[in-house]
Amino acid sequence: MINDAEAAVRLYSELGRDGDLVGIVADSANLLAGHSRATHHEVLERSFVALADRIVCLHAKDVIPWQEALEGRGVVDYRHVAQLYSRLGLSAPLIVQDVTPEQAAPALRLLRDCFTS
Repeated sequence: MINDAEAAVRLYSELGRDGDLVGIVADSANLLAGHSRATHHEVLERSFVALADRIVCLHAKDVIPWQEALEGRGVVDYRHVAQLYSRLGLSAPLIVQDVTPEQAAPALRLLRDCFTS
């Protein structure tokens, strides 16, 4: 697992032509780990721009439990992720991690709201 865009770019360089066989699962929570909230938009912007042509999937999770994110205390700004997704013309699917069956519908509403507004 690589948790920053610079390491991913370096990996692709080291893989050479074989790098074409490797895609990126864009996990905003992992990209943001260890960064202050003040830099989150910058980190996501830099990462998504650098890796856009290699992103094969978006990974929706947060650094806190989903219940807290659904109550408005989430760390990942999914509206910003959705704006990057749209602006960069991505068509990768979105997968959600760690929701309970009871949280699935509210998580879907949250993500639909972010990605369709």
